[in-house]
Amino acid sequence: MLRLSRRALNTSAGMYRAHGNPIEVLKLETNHIPNECAFDQISVQFLASPINPADINMLEGRYAYLPPLPAVGGNEGVGVVTQVGQGCRDNGRLKVGDLVLPARAGIGTWCTQVHGDPQDFLKMIRIFPFAVLRPWASIHPQRFECCVILSNSNQ
Repeated sequence: MLRLSRRALNTSAGMYRAHGNPIEVLKLETNHIPNECAFDQISVQFLASPINPADINMLEGRYAYLPPLPAVGGNEGVGVVTQVGQGCRDNGRLKVGDLVLPARAGIGTWCTQVHGDPQDFLKMIRIFPFAVLRPWASIHPQRFECCVILSNSNQ
């Protein structure tokens, strides 16, 4: 849950302060972050974040990259940009309302809100390969407000 106060946002996060058995080390904590992101940052509210084997390996301390502790779990997810710092507004790469994905491991996506470097996030764009779009559009011609993400990881 995201709550506003005068000085800070109260956010929920799946935190760990040591490596080990995920059931023992992962705790739901409330964090306080500033209401406003810094001059050179964006603020992202996470909408969905999965759990995958790499996340479990990080909690256990058995992954190639381990963020400094304490850390927020999660490497993948989708979020929406809720604020853009003054220093990021001129480049126009990200704006309020854009859907974003983490660009690297260790950002910590198991949280409700985070302030971070815009370079750590990738803007989601809508791409519809013809082979996918044509059959789908013939069945659902009225539904073009969607996003299709294709992955070659299972092939």
